[in-house]
Amino acid sequence: MSSDKRSAARVTEIVELMRPERPRKLPESLTAAAMDGDLERMQLFLDQGADIEQRSLFASPLGAACSRGQLESVRWLIAHGALLDPSDAQTSPIESALGKMNCEVAALLLDAGLPIEKAAWGVIAGASVGRLDVILWLLGRGVELDRSYPRLGVLRERALATAVKEGKGDIARFLRGEVDPGPSPSAPPRPRVRQDRPLAAAIDRPRLLAEALELVRAAGKAAGRWNATGPSAPPQRMSLIAHAAGNGVAEVVVALRDAGAALNFENDGTPPPLHQAALEAQLDVVRILLERGALPNGNDGKTWPPLEAAVMSGDPEVVRTLLEAGANPKGKAASGGPLTARARGTYAAEIRAMLEQAIASTSAGKRRKKQ
Repeated sequence: MSSDKRSAARVTEIVELMRPERPRKLPESLTAAAMDGDLERMQLFLDQGADIEQRSLFASPLGAACSRGQLESVRWLIAHGALLDPSDAQTSPIESALGKMNCEVAALLLDAGLPIEKAAWGVIAGASVGRLDVILWLLGRGVELDRSYPRLGVLRERALATAVKEGKGDIARFLRGEVDPGPSPSAPPRPRVRQDRPLAAAIDRPRLLAEALELVRAAGKAAGRWNATGPSAPPQRMSLIAHAAGNGVAEVVVALRDAGAALNFENDGTPPPLHQAALEAQLDVVRILLERGALPNGNDGKTWPPLEAAVMSGDPEVVRTLLEAGANPKGKAASGGPLTARARGTYAAEIRAMLEQAIASTSAGKRRKKQ
């Protein structure tokens, strides 16, 4: 790997490490806020009339929080009256929790009054992934192996068949009664694998930022052509300046721009920095990019429109900033239809009203010019 590629990969990693602790992009629904563990925004949705039992594509807010292992969201939703076992859910909240081995979440549901038989499926889930500790914990909570449960049949037989199919020999031997694993754990077992993305501690951020800026300056004009690369790069191909813009690392954005990074470029399948900053509601970076020459409508007003990204961010201040900079409120969304149809979240009505007012003002201005 060349020196430039190593430097680009390291700056990409630093940008990822220095992203905000809490996303600035606002969740589009109560379910999304619950999955993020964002209690403040969950309360905001509820205050504005959101249904605590609203359904996303797959779950209620409680089910989604259980699947994600968001303990505080689960506590908050239970305290605010969420149904522990909604009759119309495709997957119940406790099944969502135990499917991911989130036993601490399952314990909250059981402690809140959910009948223990609702947790029986967790034994089969534990057998499938080889989690004997989870099975033992559920047995300690009162699940019975030799009982027949609705939709499951006799639990021992079903779990044994699953363990054999998945090659989990230790589970199969236990279910056959060939080994004594000892007492059940009193504390809920935790998931073995966490998918959390690393995040730099506050004390480390000044050092990391200084390192990133030094690498950019040392590379000179070459840094202006860097793409986000390496293990920390986003799945979508992206310029490094757009990656920094979306993560709100303004100093790196400025340094890359000073090195010659393009702010407005032809559609090559990658998002420009202004679009990415607007999508992630990085208001300060949006303002910096506009001041330094980013076009509020993009190159052609159709490809990667920044205003559509701002509307999708759910943040009215980002929308207002782009409109004041000259973004076209009558532009179409990339997927077709008006921008107002893309508004989501707690401020959707405010964003739609803002766009409609801007459209009316634009139309009135055109009429005055004709007169």
